[in-house]
Amino acid sequence: MVDSCLGVNHDANSFMCVNCWRDRGAPTIDNERTRRAVELIGDVYECHGAGGGLHVILDDFNIDNGFMTLCAGYIDSDEYKRDVSPGRLTAERACLVLLRGMTVDERASALAMYHYPDYFKIESESAPGFAV
Repeated sequence: MVDSCLGVNHDANSFMCVNCWRDRGAPTIDNERTRRAVELIGDVYECHGAGGGLHVILDDFNIDNGFMTLCAGYIDSDEYKRDVSPGRLTAERACLVLLRGMTVDERASALAMYHYPDYFKIESESAPGFAV
């Protein structure tokens, strides 16, 4: 299982490591939670182009529970809250709350849907039970 891509094998035209997604079995879960996560990930990027306080999750594909806890502590720290806008903090918290309530496969699917929407559709159409 991949814990961190650490910048290795990243697609030159994207943030997320497609090989990290593949290493996790290239999950193709398209449900209400994954679609909502795509929207909230977009909200975070509107506030900060590198994923802000969720960078290690959204850009580096560190989607295991330990990283959810790490980011929660980081964005809830007094120093962080003092340094970011209320809108950015709200977007990051909403995204993190949803991601924490998802399975790891749902998180991987949501990141793939966000970063690689066309690629995700092509790869996932062959998956059993997948509907776009």
